Amino acid sequence: MPPLTPDPFYGQEARARLCSRFIIHVFGCPEDHPTKGRVFLPALPLYIAKILWGAALQPCISTLALVLILRLKARIPSSHGNSGHRLFVSAIMIATKTLVDETYTNKSWKQIIGPGFSLRELNQMEREMCRFLEWDFLVENQDLIAFEKIVVAGFSRDSRDYPIIPLALISKRFRQALSIGHSEYLCLRRYVAHFD
Repeated sequence: MPPLTPDPFYGQEARARLCSRFIIHVFGCPEDHPTKGRVFLPALPLYIAKILWGAALQPCISTLALVLILRLKARIPSSHGNSGHRLFVSAIMIATKTLVDETYTNKSWKQIIGPGFSLRELNQMEREMCRFLEWDFLVENQDLIAFEKIVVAGFSRDSRDYPIIPLALISKRFRQALSIGHSEYLCLRRYVAHFD
C-alpha cells in the first residue's frame, strides 16, 4: 500500500484556486510571491488554501474578501499587484473582522499565515487597505450572494474570458456615484440571474 500523501490544499483546492484566479485576473498579479530577501511563500492557490484551512473560514468570508479586492481595484483602477499574497491576506483579515463577531487578532493571523509577513507588516497591510477602501466594507446580503454566483460561475475554471462584474453590484457607493436608481439595480439583478 503506497504511503498517503498529504493534501497540499488542505481540502480547500476549489475555493483557493477560484480566489487565486480572481485576484490574478483583477490585479494582474503573478501566481508566485516576489522573494527578494524574503521567506519563500508557496504559489498563491496553495497559500490561500493554507489560510482558509488554518482559519476555518466560511466561504462567505472569502467571497467578501474578493469583493473588497474588486472595490480596491475600482478605487485605484491603474494599480497592478505584485503580490496576490498581500492582497488576499489584507482582504481576508478585514472580511473576517467584518463578518465574525469574535475574530482573530492580527497576532493570531500571524500564526495562521506563518512566515512571510511580520506582525508589523500585517498591521500596515490592513491599515493601508482600510484607508484605500475608505472603510467601506459592508455588502448587502443579496449582493454578496449575487457576486458569489458570478464568481463561482466565471472563475471555477481557468479561462481566457472571465466575466465582467458590474461595480454597482458590489457597493452602494458606486450605485450612488453612478446615480443608479432602483430600476437599473433590478436590471443588474436580472443580469446576475443568468448565472443560476
